[in-house]
Amino acid sequence: MQTIIQPTTCIIANQKIYSFCLPRRIECIQQPTDGRLVECGGQWNCNIPCSMDRLYHIPFLDGDKIQFQTLFFGGAPSDPMDYDSLITAEICSNEDETYIIEGRKMSAWKDGLPYQIIEVCVDNLPDCWSLKITNNITGDEYCSQEFGRVKVKKETILIQSKRTSTDCFGYCYGVPDNYLGDMIVYNNSLRYCGWLKNTGFGSDIERADFSGAIKSEEITKSYQLTFNGKMPPFAANILCEQLLTGGLICIDGVDYELESYNVNNEIQTGTMYKFSIELESKCDTNANNCS
Repeated sequence: MQTIIQPTTCIIANQKIYSFCLPRRIECIQQPTDGRLVECGGQWNCNIPCSMDRLYHIPFLDGDKIQFQTLFFGGAPSDPMDYDSLITAEICSNEDETYIIEGRKMSAWKDGLPYQIIEVCVDNLPDCWSLKITNNITGDEYCSQEFGRVKVKKETILIQSKRTSTDCFGYCYGVPDNYLGDMIVYNNSLRYCGWLKNTGFGSDIERADFSGAIKSEEITKSYQLTFNGKMPPFAANILCEQLLTGGLICIDGVDYELESYNVNNEIQTGTMYKFSIELESKCDTNANNCS
């Protein structure tokens, strides 16, 4: 693991006693190549490993805003480096036209670690595109998986992680400690082809010790989240290792509890996945938050 040495201010007392400050140690997290961003040329559609597998485009709808987070070292905790000075971001497609990225940008530090976010507004982008990100300091290049426009909203679901702290890949959530540019709270969300179906109800009643009167009643709704068609390993990894972690997720704007889950791949040949997941939502009848 690389270490960046960052000096701090040292103090001289009475011109006789010298205090030497140890430099602060900052661990540099390598940019994750977990699936959404990979080394350019490593995208799924460029390297389909098996004849039983197929092309896959991350679905998007007009109006979506898709965020990409990078973990490049830039600046200092009290003085983040400007996003455009650190990063060059561009849209790649099979068309010759040049597309301007419309959206917010932020370069930030949180809990002693640097990170950057760019939010891409998709309305004026082509039907098929990917994002290329270049670290202007190191020259390293990363490309996103390919995105594909869908016309009908009901064919997709938008799944968002509700974490408030760092995940196991080092991505930062919540409000940054310091930033330059637009203040962005990371929205780690992606669309998938699939649907959510209510599969049952339940209730849990708490009664007073002596009178037996109902103190509270909680209604539980059970759901099955089913994905339509096959998804490649990178899409399954993003879903299971990022979006479905933290115990609470958001699907199309509604929060659901997810304490644990098991994925049983229905596909026996090739490397792609097809599965469903059980979810719950809960409401307190005394809090008027059932819908």
